[in-house]
Amino acid sequence: MAEVFGPGKGESAAAAAPMRVDGVEPRVFRALLHFVYTDSLPEVDEAGADKVAMARGLLAAADSSFFKTGCDICGDVLCNHIDARTAMDLLELADSHGCPRLKAACIKVIKDLLAKLAKFIAIPCAAAIHV
Repeated sequence: MAEVFGPGKGESAAAAAPMRVDGVEPRVFRALLHFVYTDSLPEVDEAGADKVAMARGLLAAADSSFFKTGCDICGDVLCNHIDARTAMDLLELADSHGCPRLKAACIKVIKDLLAKLAKFIAIPCAAAIHV
């Protein structure tokens, strides 16, 4: 849960109360604010794990706040990290948050994996799966 403090413009300090943002980690909320004000994602570990975790959190936060540009950028980041371990989770994430490019990229990876699997287990019908 992240919280926002301080009076808004024209408000007195007494009138201001913390605003709860449920379901968003504080570091993800800070990253979302960073993006809103700078139009860029904050620097994260390029090794991948932190970048993917941050992009997942930002995707959900951006979608819940109707921030479509943030969804697109996070989806693009995640497109570069799809593999056999992450394809199904990212497909579900893309579908639930309305990211068509990420969804298409996940489906392509899954189709490619199924085609490779079909070669190993000799199931000709697996290559005919169309999504």
